Amino acid sequence: MAAGNERDANRDGNGEPIVDRAADRRMRLSARPPTLAPPSDAARDAANEDFLFHLYRGSELLQDNHVHEAKSELEFALSLQPRDPKGQDLLALVYFRIGLYPRAIQIYEDLLHEVPDEPSLKLNLALCYLKTGQAQRARTELEAVVQRSPEHRRAWGYLGLAYQRTGEFAKAQLAFDRGGHAAMSKRMYDRATLPPPKPPPPAAPISPAEASPASQEQAPSPHERQGADIRAFAATAFEELDSGELSFALAEPEATKTETGTWYAVEPGAGGSLPRAPTFPAPGASPRNPENRHDTLAWGFRAVDARVTVVEATTHSPGVAAKAPERKAEEEARAKRVPASAAWAPRPVAELAASSRLHFPEGGAVALLESGLVLVRTRAGGRESDFAVRLEAVRSYSGTFTTAVLQRQARGQLTQETFGGVGTPMTTISGEADLVLGPRPSHRIVGFALKDEVAFLREELLLGFEMRLAYENGRLAVGDGELASMVQVRGEGTALVELLHPLASLDVTAPRAVHIRREALIGWIGRLVPRELPLGEAPGGQHGLISFSGDGTILLAAR
Repeated sequence: MAAGNERDANRDGNGEPIVDRAADRRMRLSARPPTLAPPSDAARDAANEDFLFHLYRGSELLQDNHVHEAKSELEFALSLQPRDPKGQDLLALVYFRIGLYPRAIQIYEDLLHEVPDEPSLKLNLALCYLKTGQAQRARTELEAVVQRSPEHRRAWGYLGLAYQRTGEFAKAQLAFDRGGHAAMSKRMYDRATLPPPKPPPPAAPISPAEASPASQEQAPSPHERQGADIRAFAATAFEELDSGELSFALAEPEATKTETGTWYAVEPGAGGSLPRAPTFPAPGASPRNPENRHDTLAWGFRAVDARVTVVEATTHSPGVAAKAPERKAEEEARAKRVPASAAWAPRPVAELAASSRLHFPEGGAVALLESGLVLVRTRAGGRESDFAVRLEAVRSYSGTFTTAVLQRQARGQLTQETFGGVGTPMTTISGEADLVLGPRPSHRIVGFALKDEVAFLREELLLGFEMRLAYENGRLAVGDGELASMVQVRGEGTALVELLHPLASLDVTAPRAVHIRREALIGWIGRLVPRELPLGEAPGGQHGLISFSGDGTILLAAR
């Protein structure tokens, strides 16, 4: 009976169960997955700092024409902040430089969804369309640019090329006129006014011999000849536009200022802003040699770089041309007399391996090889035997060891911030290990051997150091409200830095101060006091100058 009364107490007058609303809400809340706490300010600052570091490194590599290395850096930066417009714009520029036009198109189309009226984005997208044969889409974007900016000469030049691609030669002539390309305008006028080509005459009867497969392969069809003419004309149009004021380079909203100056990209092979090989008149028409004498200068070309052509001049006497066949015959005869035993032969693999074997230093030390590699051997023996390194530099390792991510420290206390940034943290190697370290492409590793000395180095350049060196992290004001992360290492041991350019140094003695640009700074040694140079003291009010006073040596990039 009591049990029945208890069951009735849990029901209402209609026999429905009575629900405790508050208890039910507490039960449902407890069943929810736990809410993650928002990231701390220190974590956000570290991630933002790492993004800015890789963004700056990518733009610097792009400026130095290391396009593929810049691609890796910018892609990593955008993995941290995928929606950053500046990073996306730089990555699109990289894709354009290496010919990945569809990827560049995708980025520019996404950016135009965010900023639909930006003329530079439309111009860049149109240029990518032109490069991929989408003349009609390029025309649409370019017409929008010139409608908004009627004096945009580059846009008019590209629009003329788009009209030429779609066969609208009269419009192309007007567009080239507005763009200042007189030669192309005249060519479009000729194409627009000349009568259409006559159809080919009917084919004459041919003999069986002429109808052989070989003769059919050698004689192109009228359609193939027309296609070849169009391709040749398009190539000529690109060449003439590049040789004038219009270079096939992506536009920018304004002159982009980086920490290394103003730069813009030119597509590989474009000659708009690169040195062009000089041309010389034929010997018979040379105004300097009206008599066509034999003692004129014969110009030969020696290509030493993809962007520069070096011209060499050699004076020929009247008898040189006559002796050339004899000299050629003598060289051929000498080549025939070379015995077969003098030819190059591959070395045995065991001998080749023995001659290139890496020998690690004994006793736990660091060795820098002429090849650019660095050999590090650590031994068990406590913190002083450990080695700190960025793992991206490790090419090979062996042994028994443990690793731990190193933290920044200030005034002897750990700051809970990752030393080196979240993307490329500095990691300690503890135990017995043999490490082979190598630099990134186009970089070099430089080692500092400290003997009870103090050195200050930029954190992003520090590649590794022996843990018997004490370290302290800090920041240096470098102008425009920016701070550069610095590391102080002191004691006796070796520190490694990875540099893009050779190392140079400047001595500073009191009372004379030395001022350098912030992007050239690698670090310094000695008793030097750096300070951001105010605009009022800088020549011409320049930004980004750092003043050093005291007694010591500044380490800077020689570029």
